[in-house]
Amino acid sequence: MLLGAVGADTEISLPFSMLATLLAAFIERPFTSAAGFDRHSLLYSMRANIFSWLLGLLLAYASLTAGTGSLFFLTVALAIPFSIAIEGGYLSLIIRTTGTQLAWTPIVLGNILSGVVLLGVKVVGFEWGDRLQMDRSQLIFLLCDYRFFLTSTVFYACVAIFL
Repeated sequence: MLLGAVGADTEISLPFSMLATLLAAFIERPFTSAAGFDRHSLLYSMRANIFSWLLGLLLAYASLTAGTGSLFFLTVALAIPFSIAIEGGYLSLIIRTTGTQLAWTPIVLGNILSGVVLLGVKVVGFEWGDRLQMDRSQLIFLLCDYRFFLTSTVFYACVAIFL
């Protein structure tokens, strides 16, 4: 999920969703190379994923503020096709400047693989998070204390990578 419940959970899940976006970029990098990017494929993969994350975040926020939970769940269900379209479109525009065409099959396969991996990370993360909360672990309180620092650091890293 792109966002937790609106409030304190959002402040924690926002930087983790940014980190998940960067992890997806690393997973998709070989697929970006196979799609036609010989040089700087990791940079292009990161830019495409950050762009997709930002648009997905805005869409998720809009669906939450609209007050319709079903729209939010539809947004989550369409996350992989959405990222394929946005990232593929972005990469297609970039590669056209070189006079070549984007190979879409690697983009589709890379997004499916990264989506499955991130879903697995999310399931494990929720399990650990639930256990840490039940045990009243100090890590939960530490994360809450440093949530602004964590959010800003990851956000500025994403902006730097995109620029």
